Amino acid sequence: MAEGRTIVVSDPQGEPAVFERALACSGFRRGADRLIVAGDIVGAEPGGAACVAAVEASGAEVLVGNHEMAFFAGDTIDEGPHVDPSQFALVRERVLAGAWKVAAEAEGVIVTHAGISRALLPMWERADRDPATFADMLNERWRAELPIAERGEFGMGASLILGPEGPLWWRPLLADSVLPGARQVAGHTPIELLGRGRAARELERRGLHMVDPFTRGWVQAGRPDPPPCRYAVVASGEVTVHDEGRRRGRGRRDA
Repeated sequence: MAEGRTIVVSDPQGEPAVFERALACSGFRRGADRLIVAGDIVGAEPGGAACVAAVEASGAEVLVGNHEMAFFAGDTIDEGPHVDPSQFALVRERVLAGAWKVAAEAEGVIVTHAGISRALLPMWERADRDPATFADMLNERWRAELPIAERGEFGMGASLILGPEGPLWWRPLLADSVLPGARQVAGHTPIELLGRGRAARELERRGLHMVDPFTRGWVQAGRPDPPPCRYAVVASGEVTVHDEGRRRGRGRRDA
């Protein structure tokens, strides 16, 4: 097994079983591998708090998603009315303490929840197209805009970082909308929405690798065994997306 891997998972959506299966499928080794969880960890009780606990127990680096930003503002997106209010305080505390962020960099690969669109090209150019510098700039800009998010002003009509073209909400439905010249891993957009073939492969040719396992679809199907498992491995400068599917013994590598 190669040393120095970075494993990226995303969108467990309050379901610890989805997160735990990603660790098992990837063979994650705490202390040897770096683990990044790219947002949308929280969800309706009882899974949300347990999912946060499982993620934090793994030692993962946590990035926020659009659902975390909603919880930060004391709101939800589509979790319904049964969310334990303590989750709002938990998310708020982690964000304000600086424990969670919006972007990470791994071997020249930019990791965010939703991906980086062409709309952020001016910032990318100001960073001299350096992924580590760009990730730092994203985190700095996001933290400066937390008061906007706290007021519930995120999503449509919000700032470049918090709005529909930013790394929390954007959906790469057009391949030419991807930030040029960058290598990325992101969740947020279910692979089912893109299709299992041409669209996802075209995005990968543009440098964007999608790892959302579509937890919501699994929940809607009654949580059949096993949970979905889709993740990325960054090693030796290369990104590989693995999709273990929903049937035992049926895994595949998306290239």
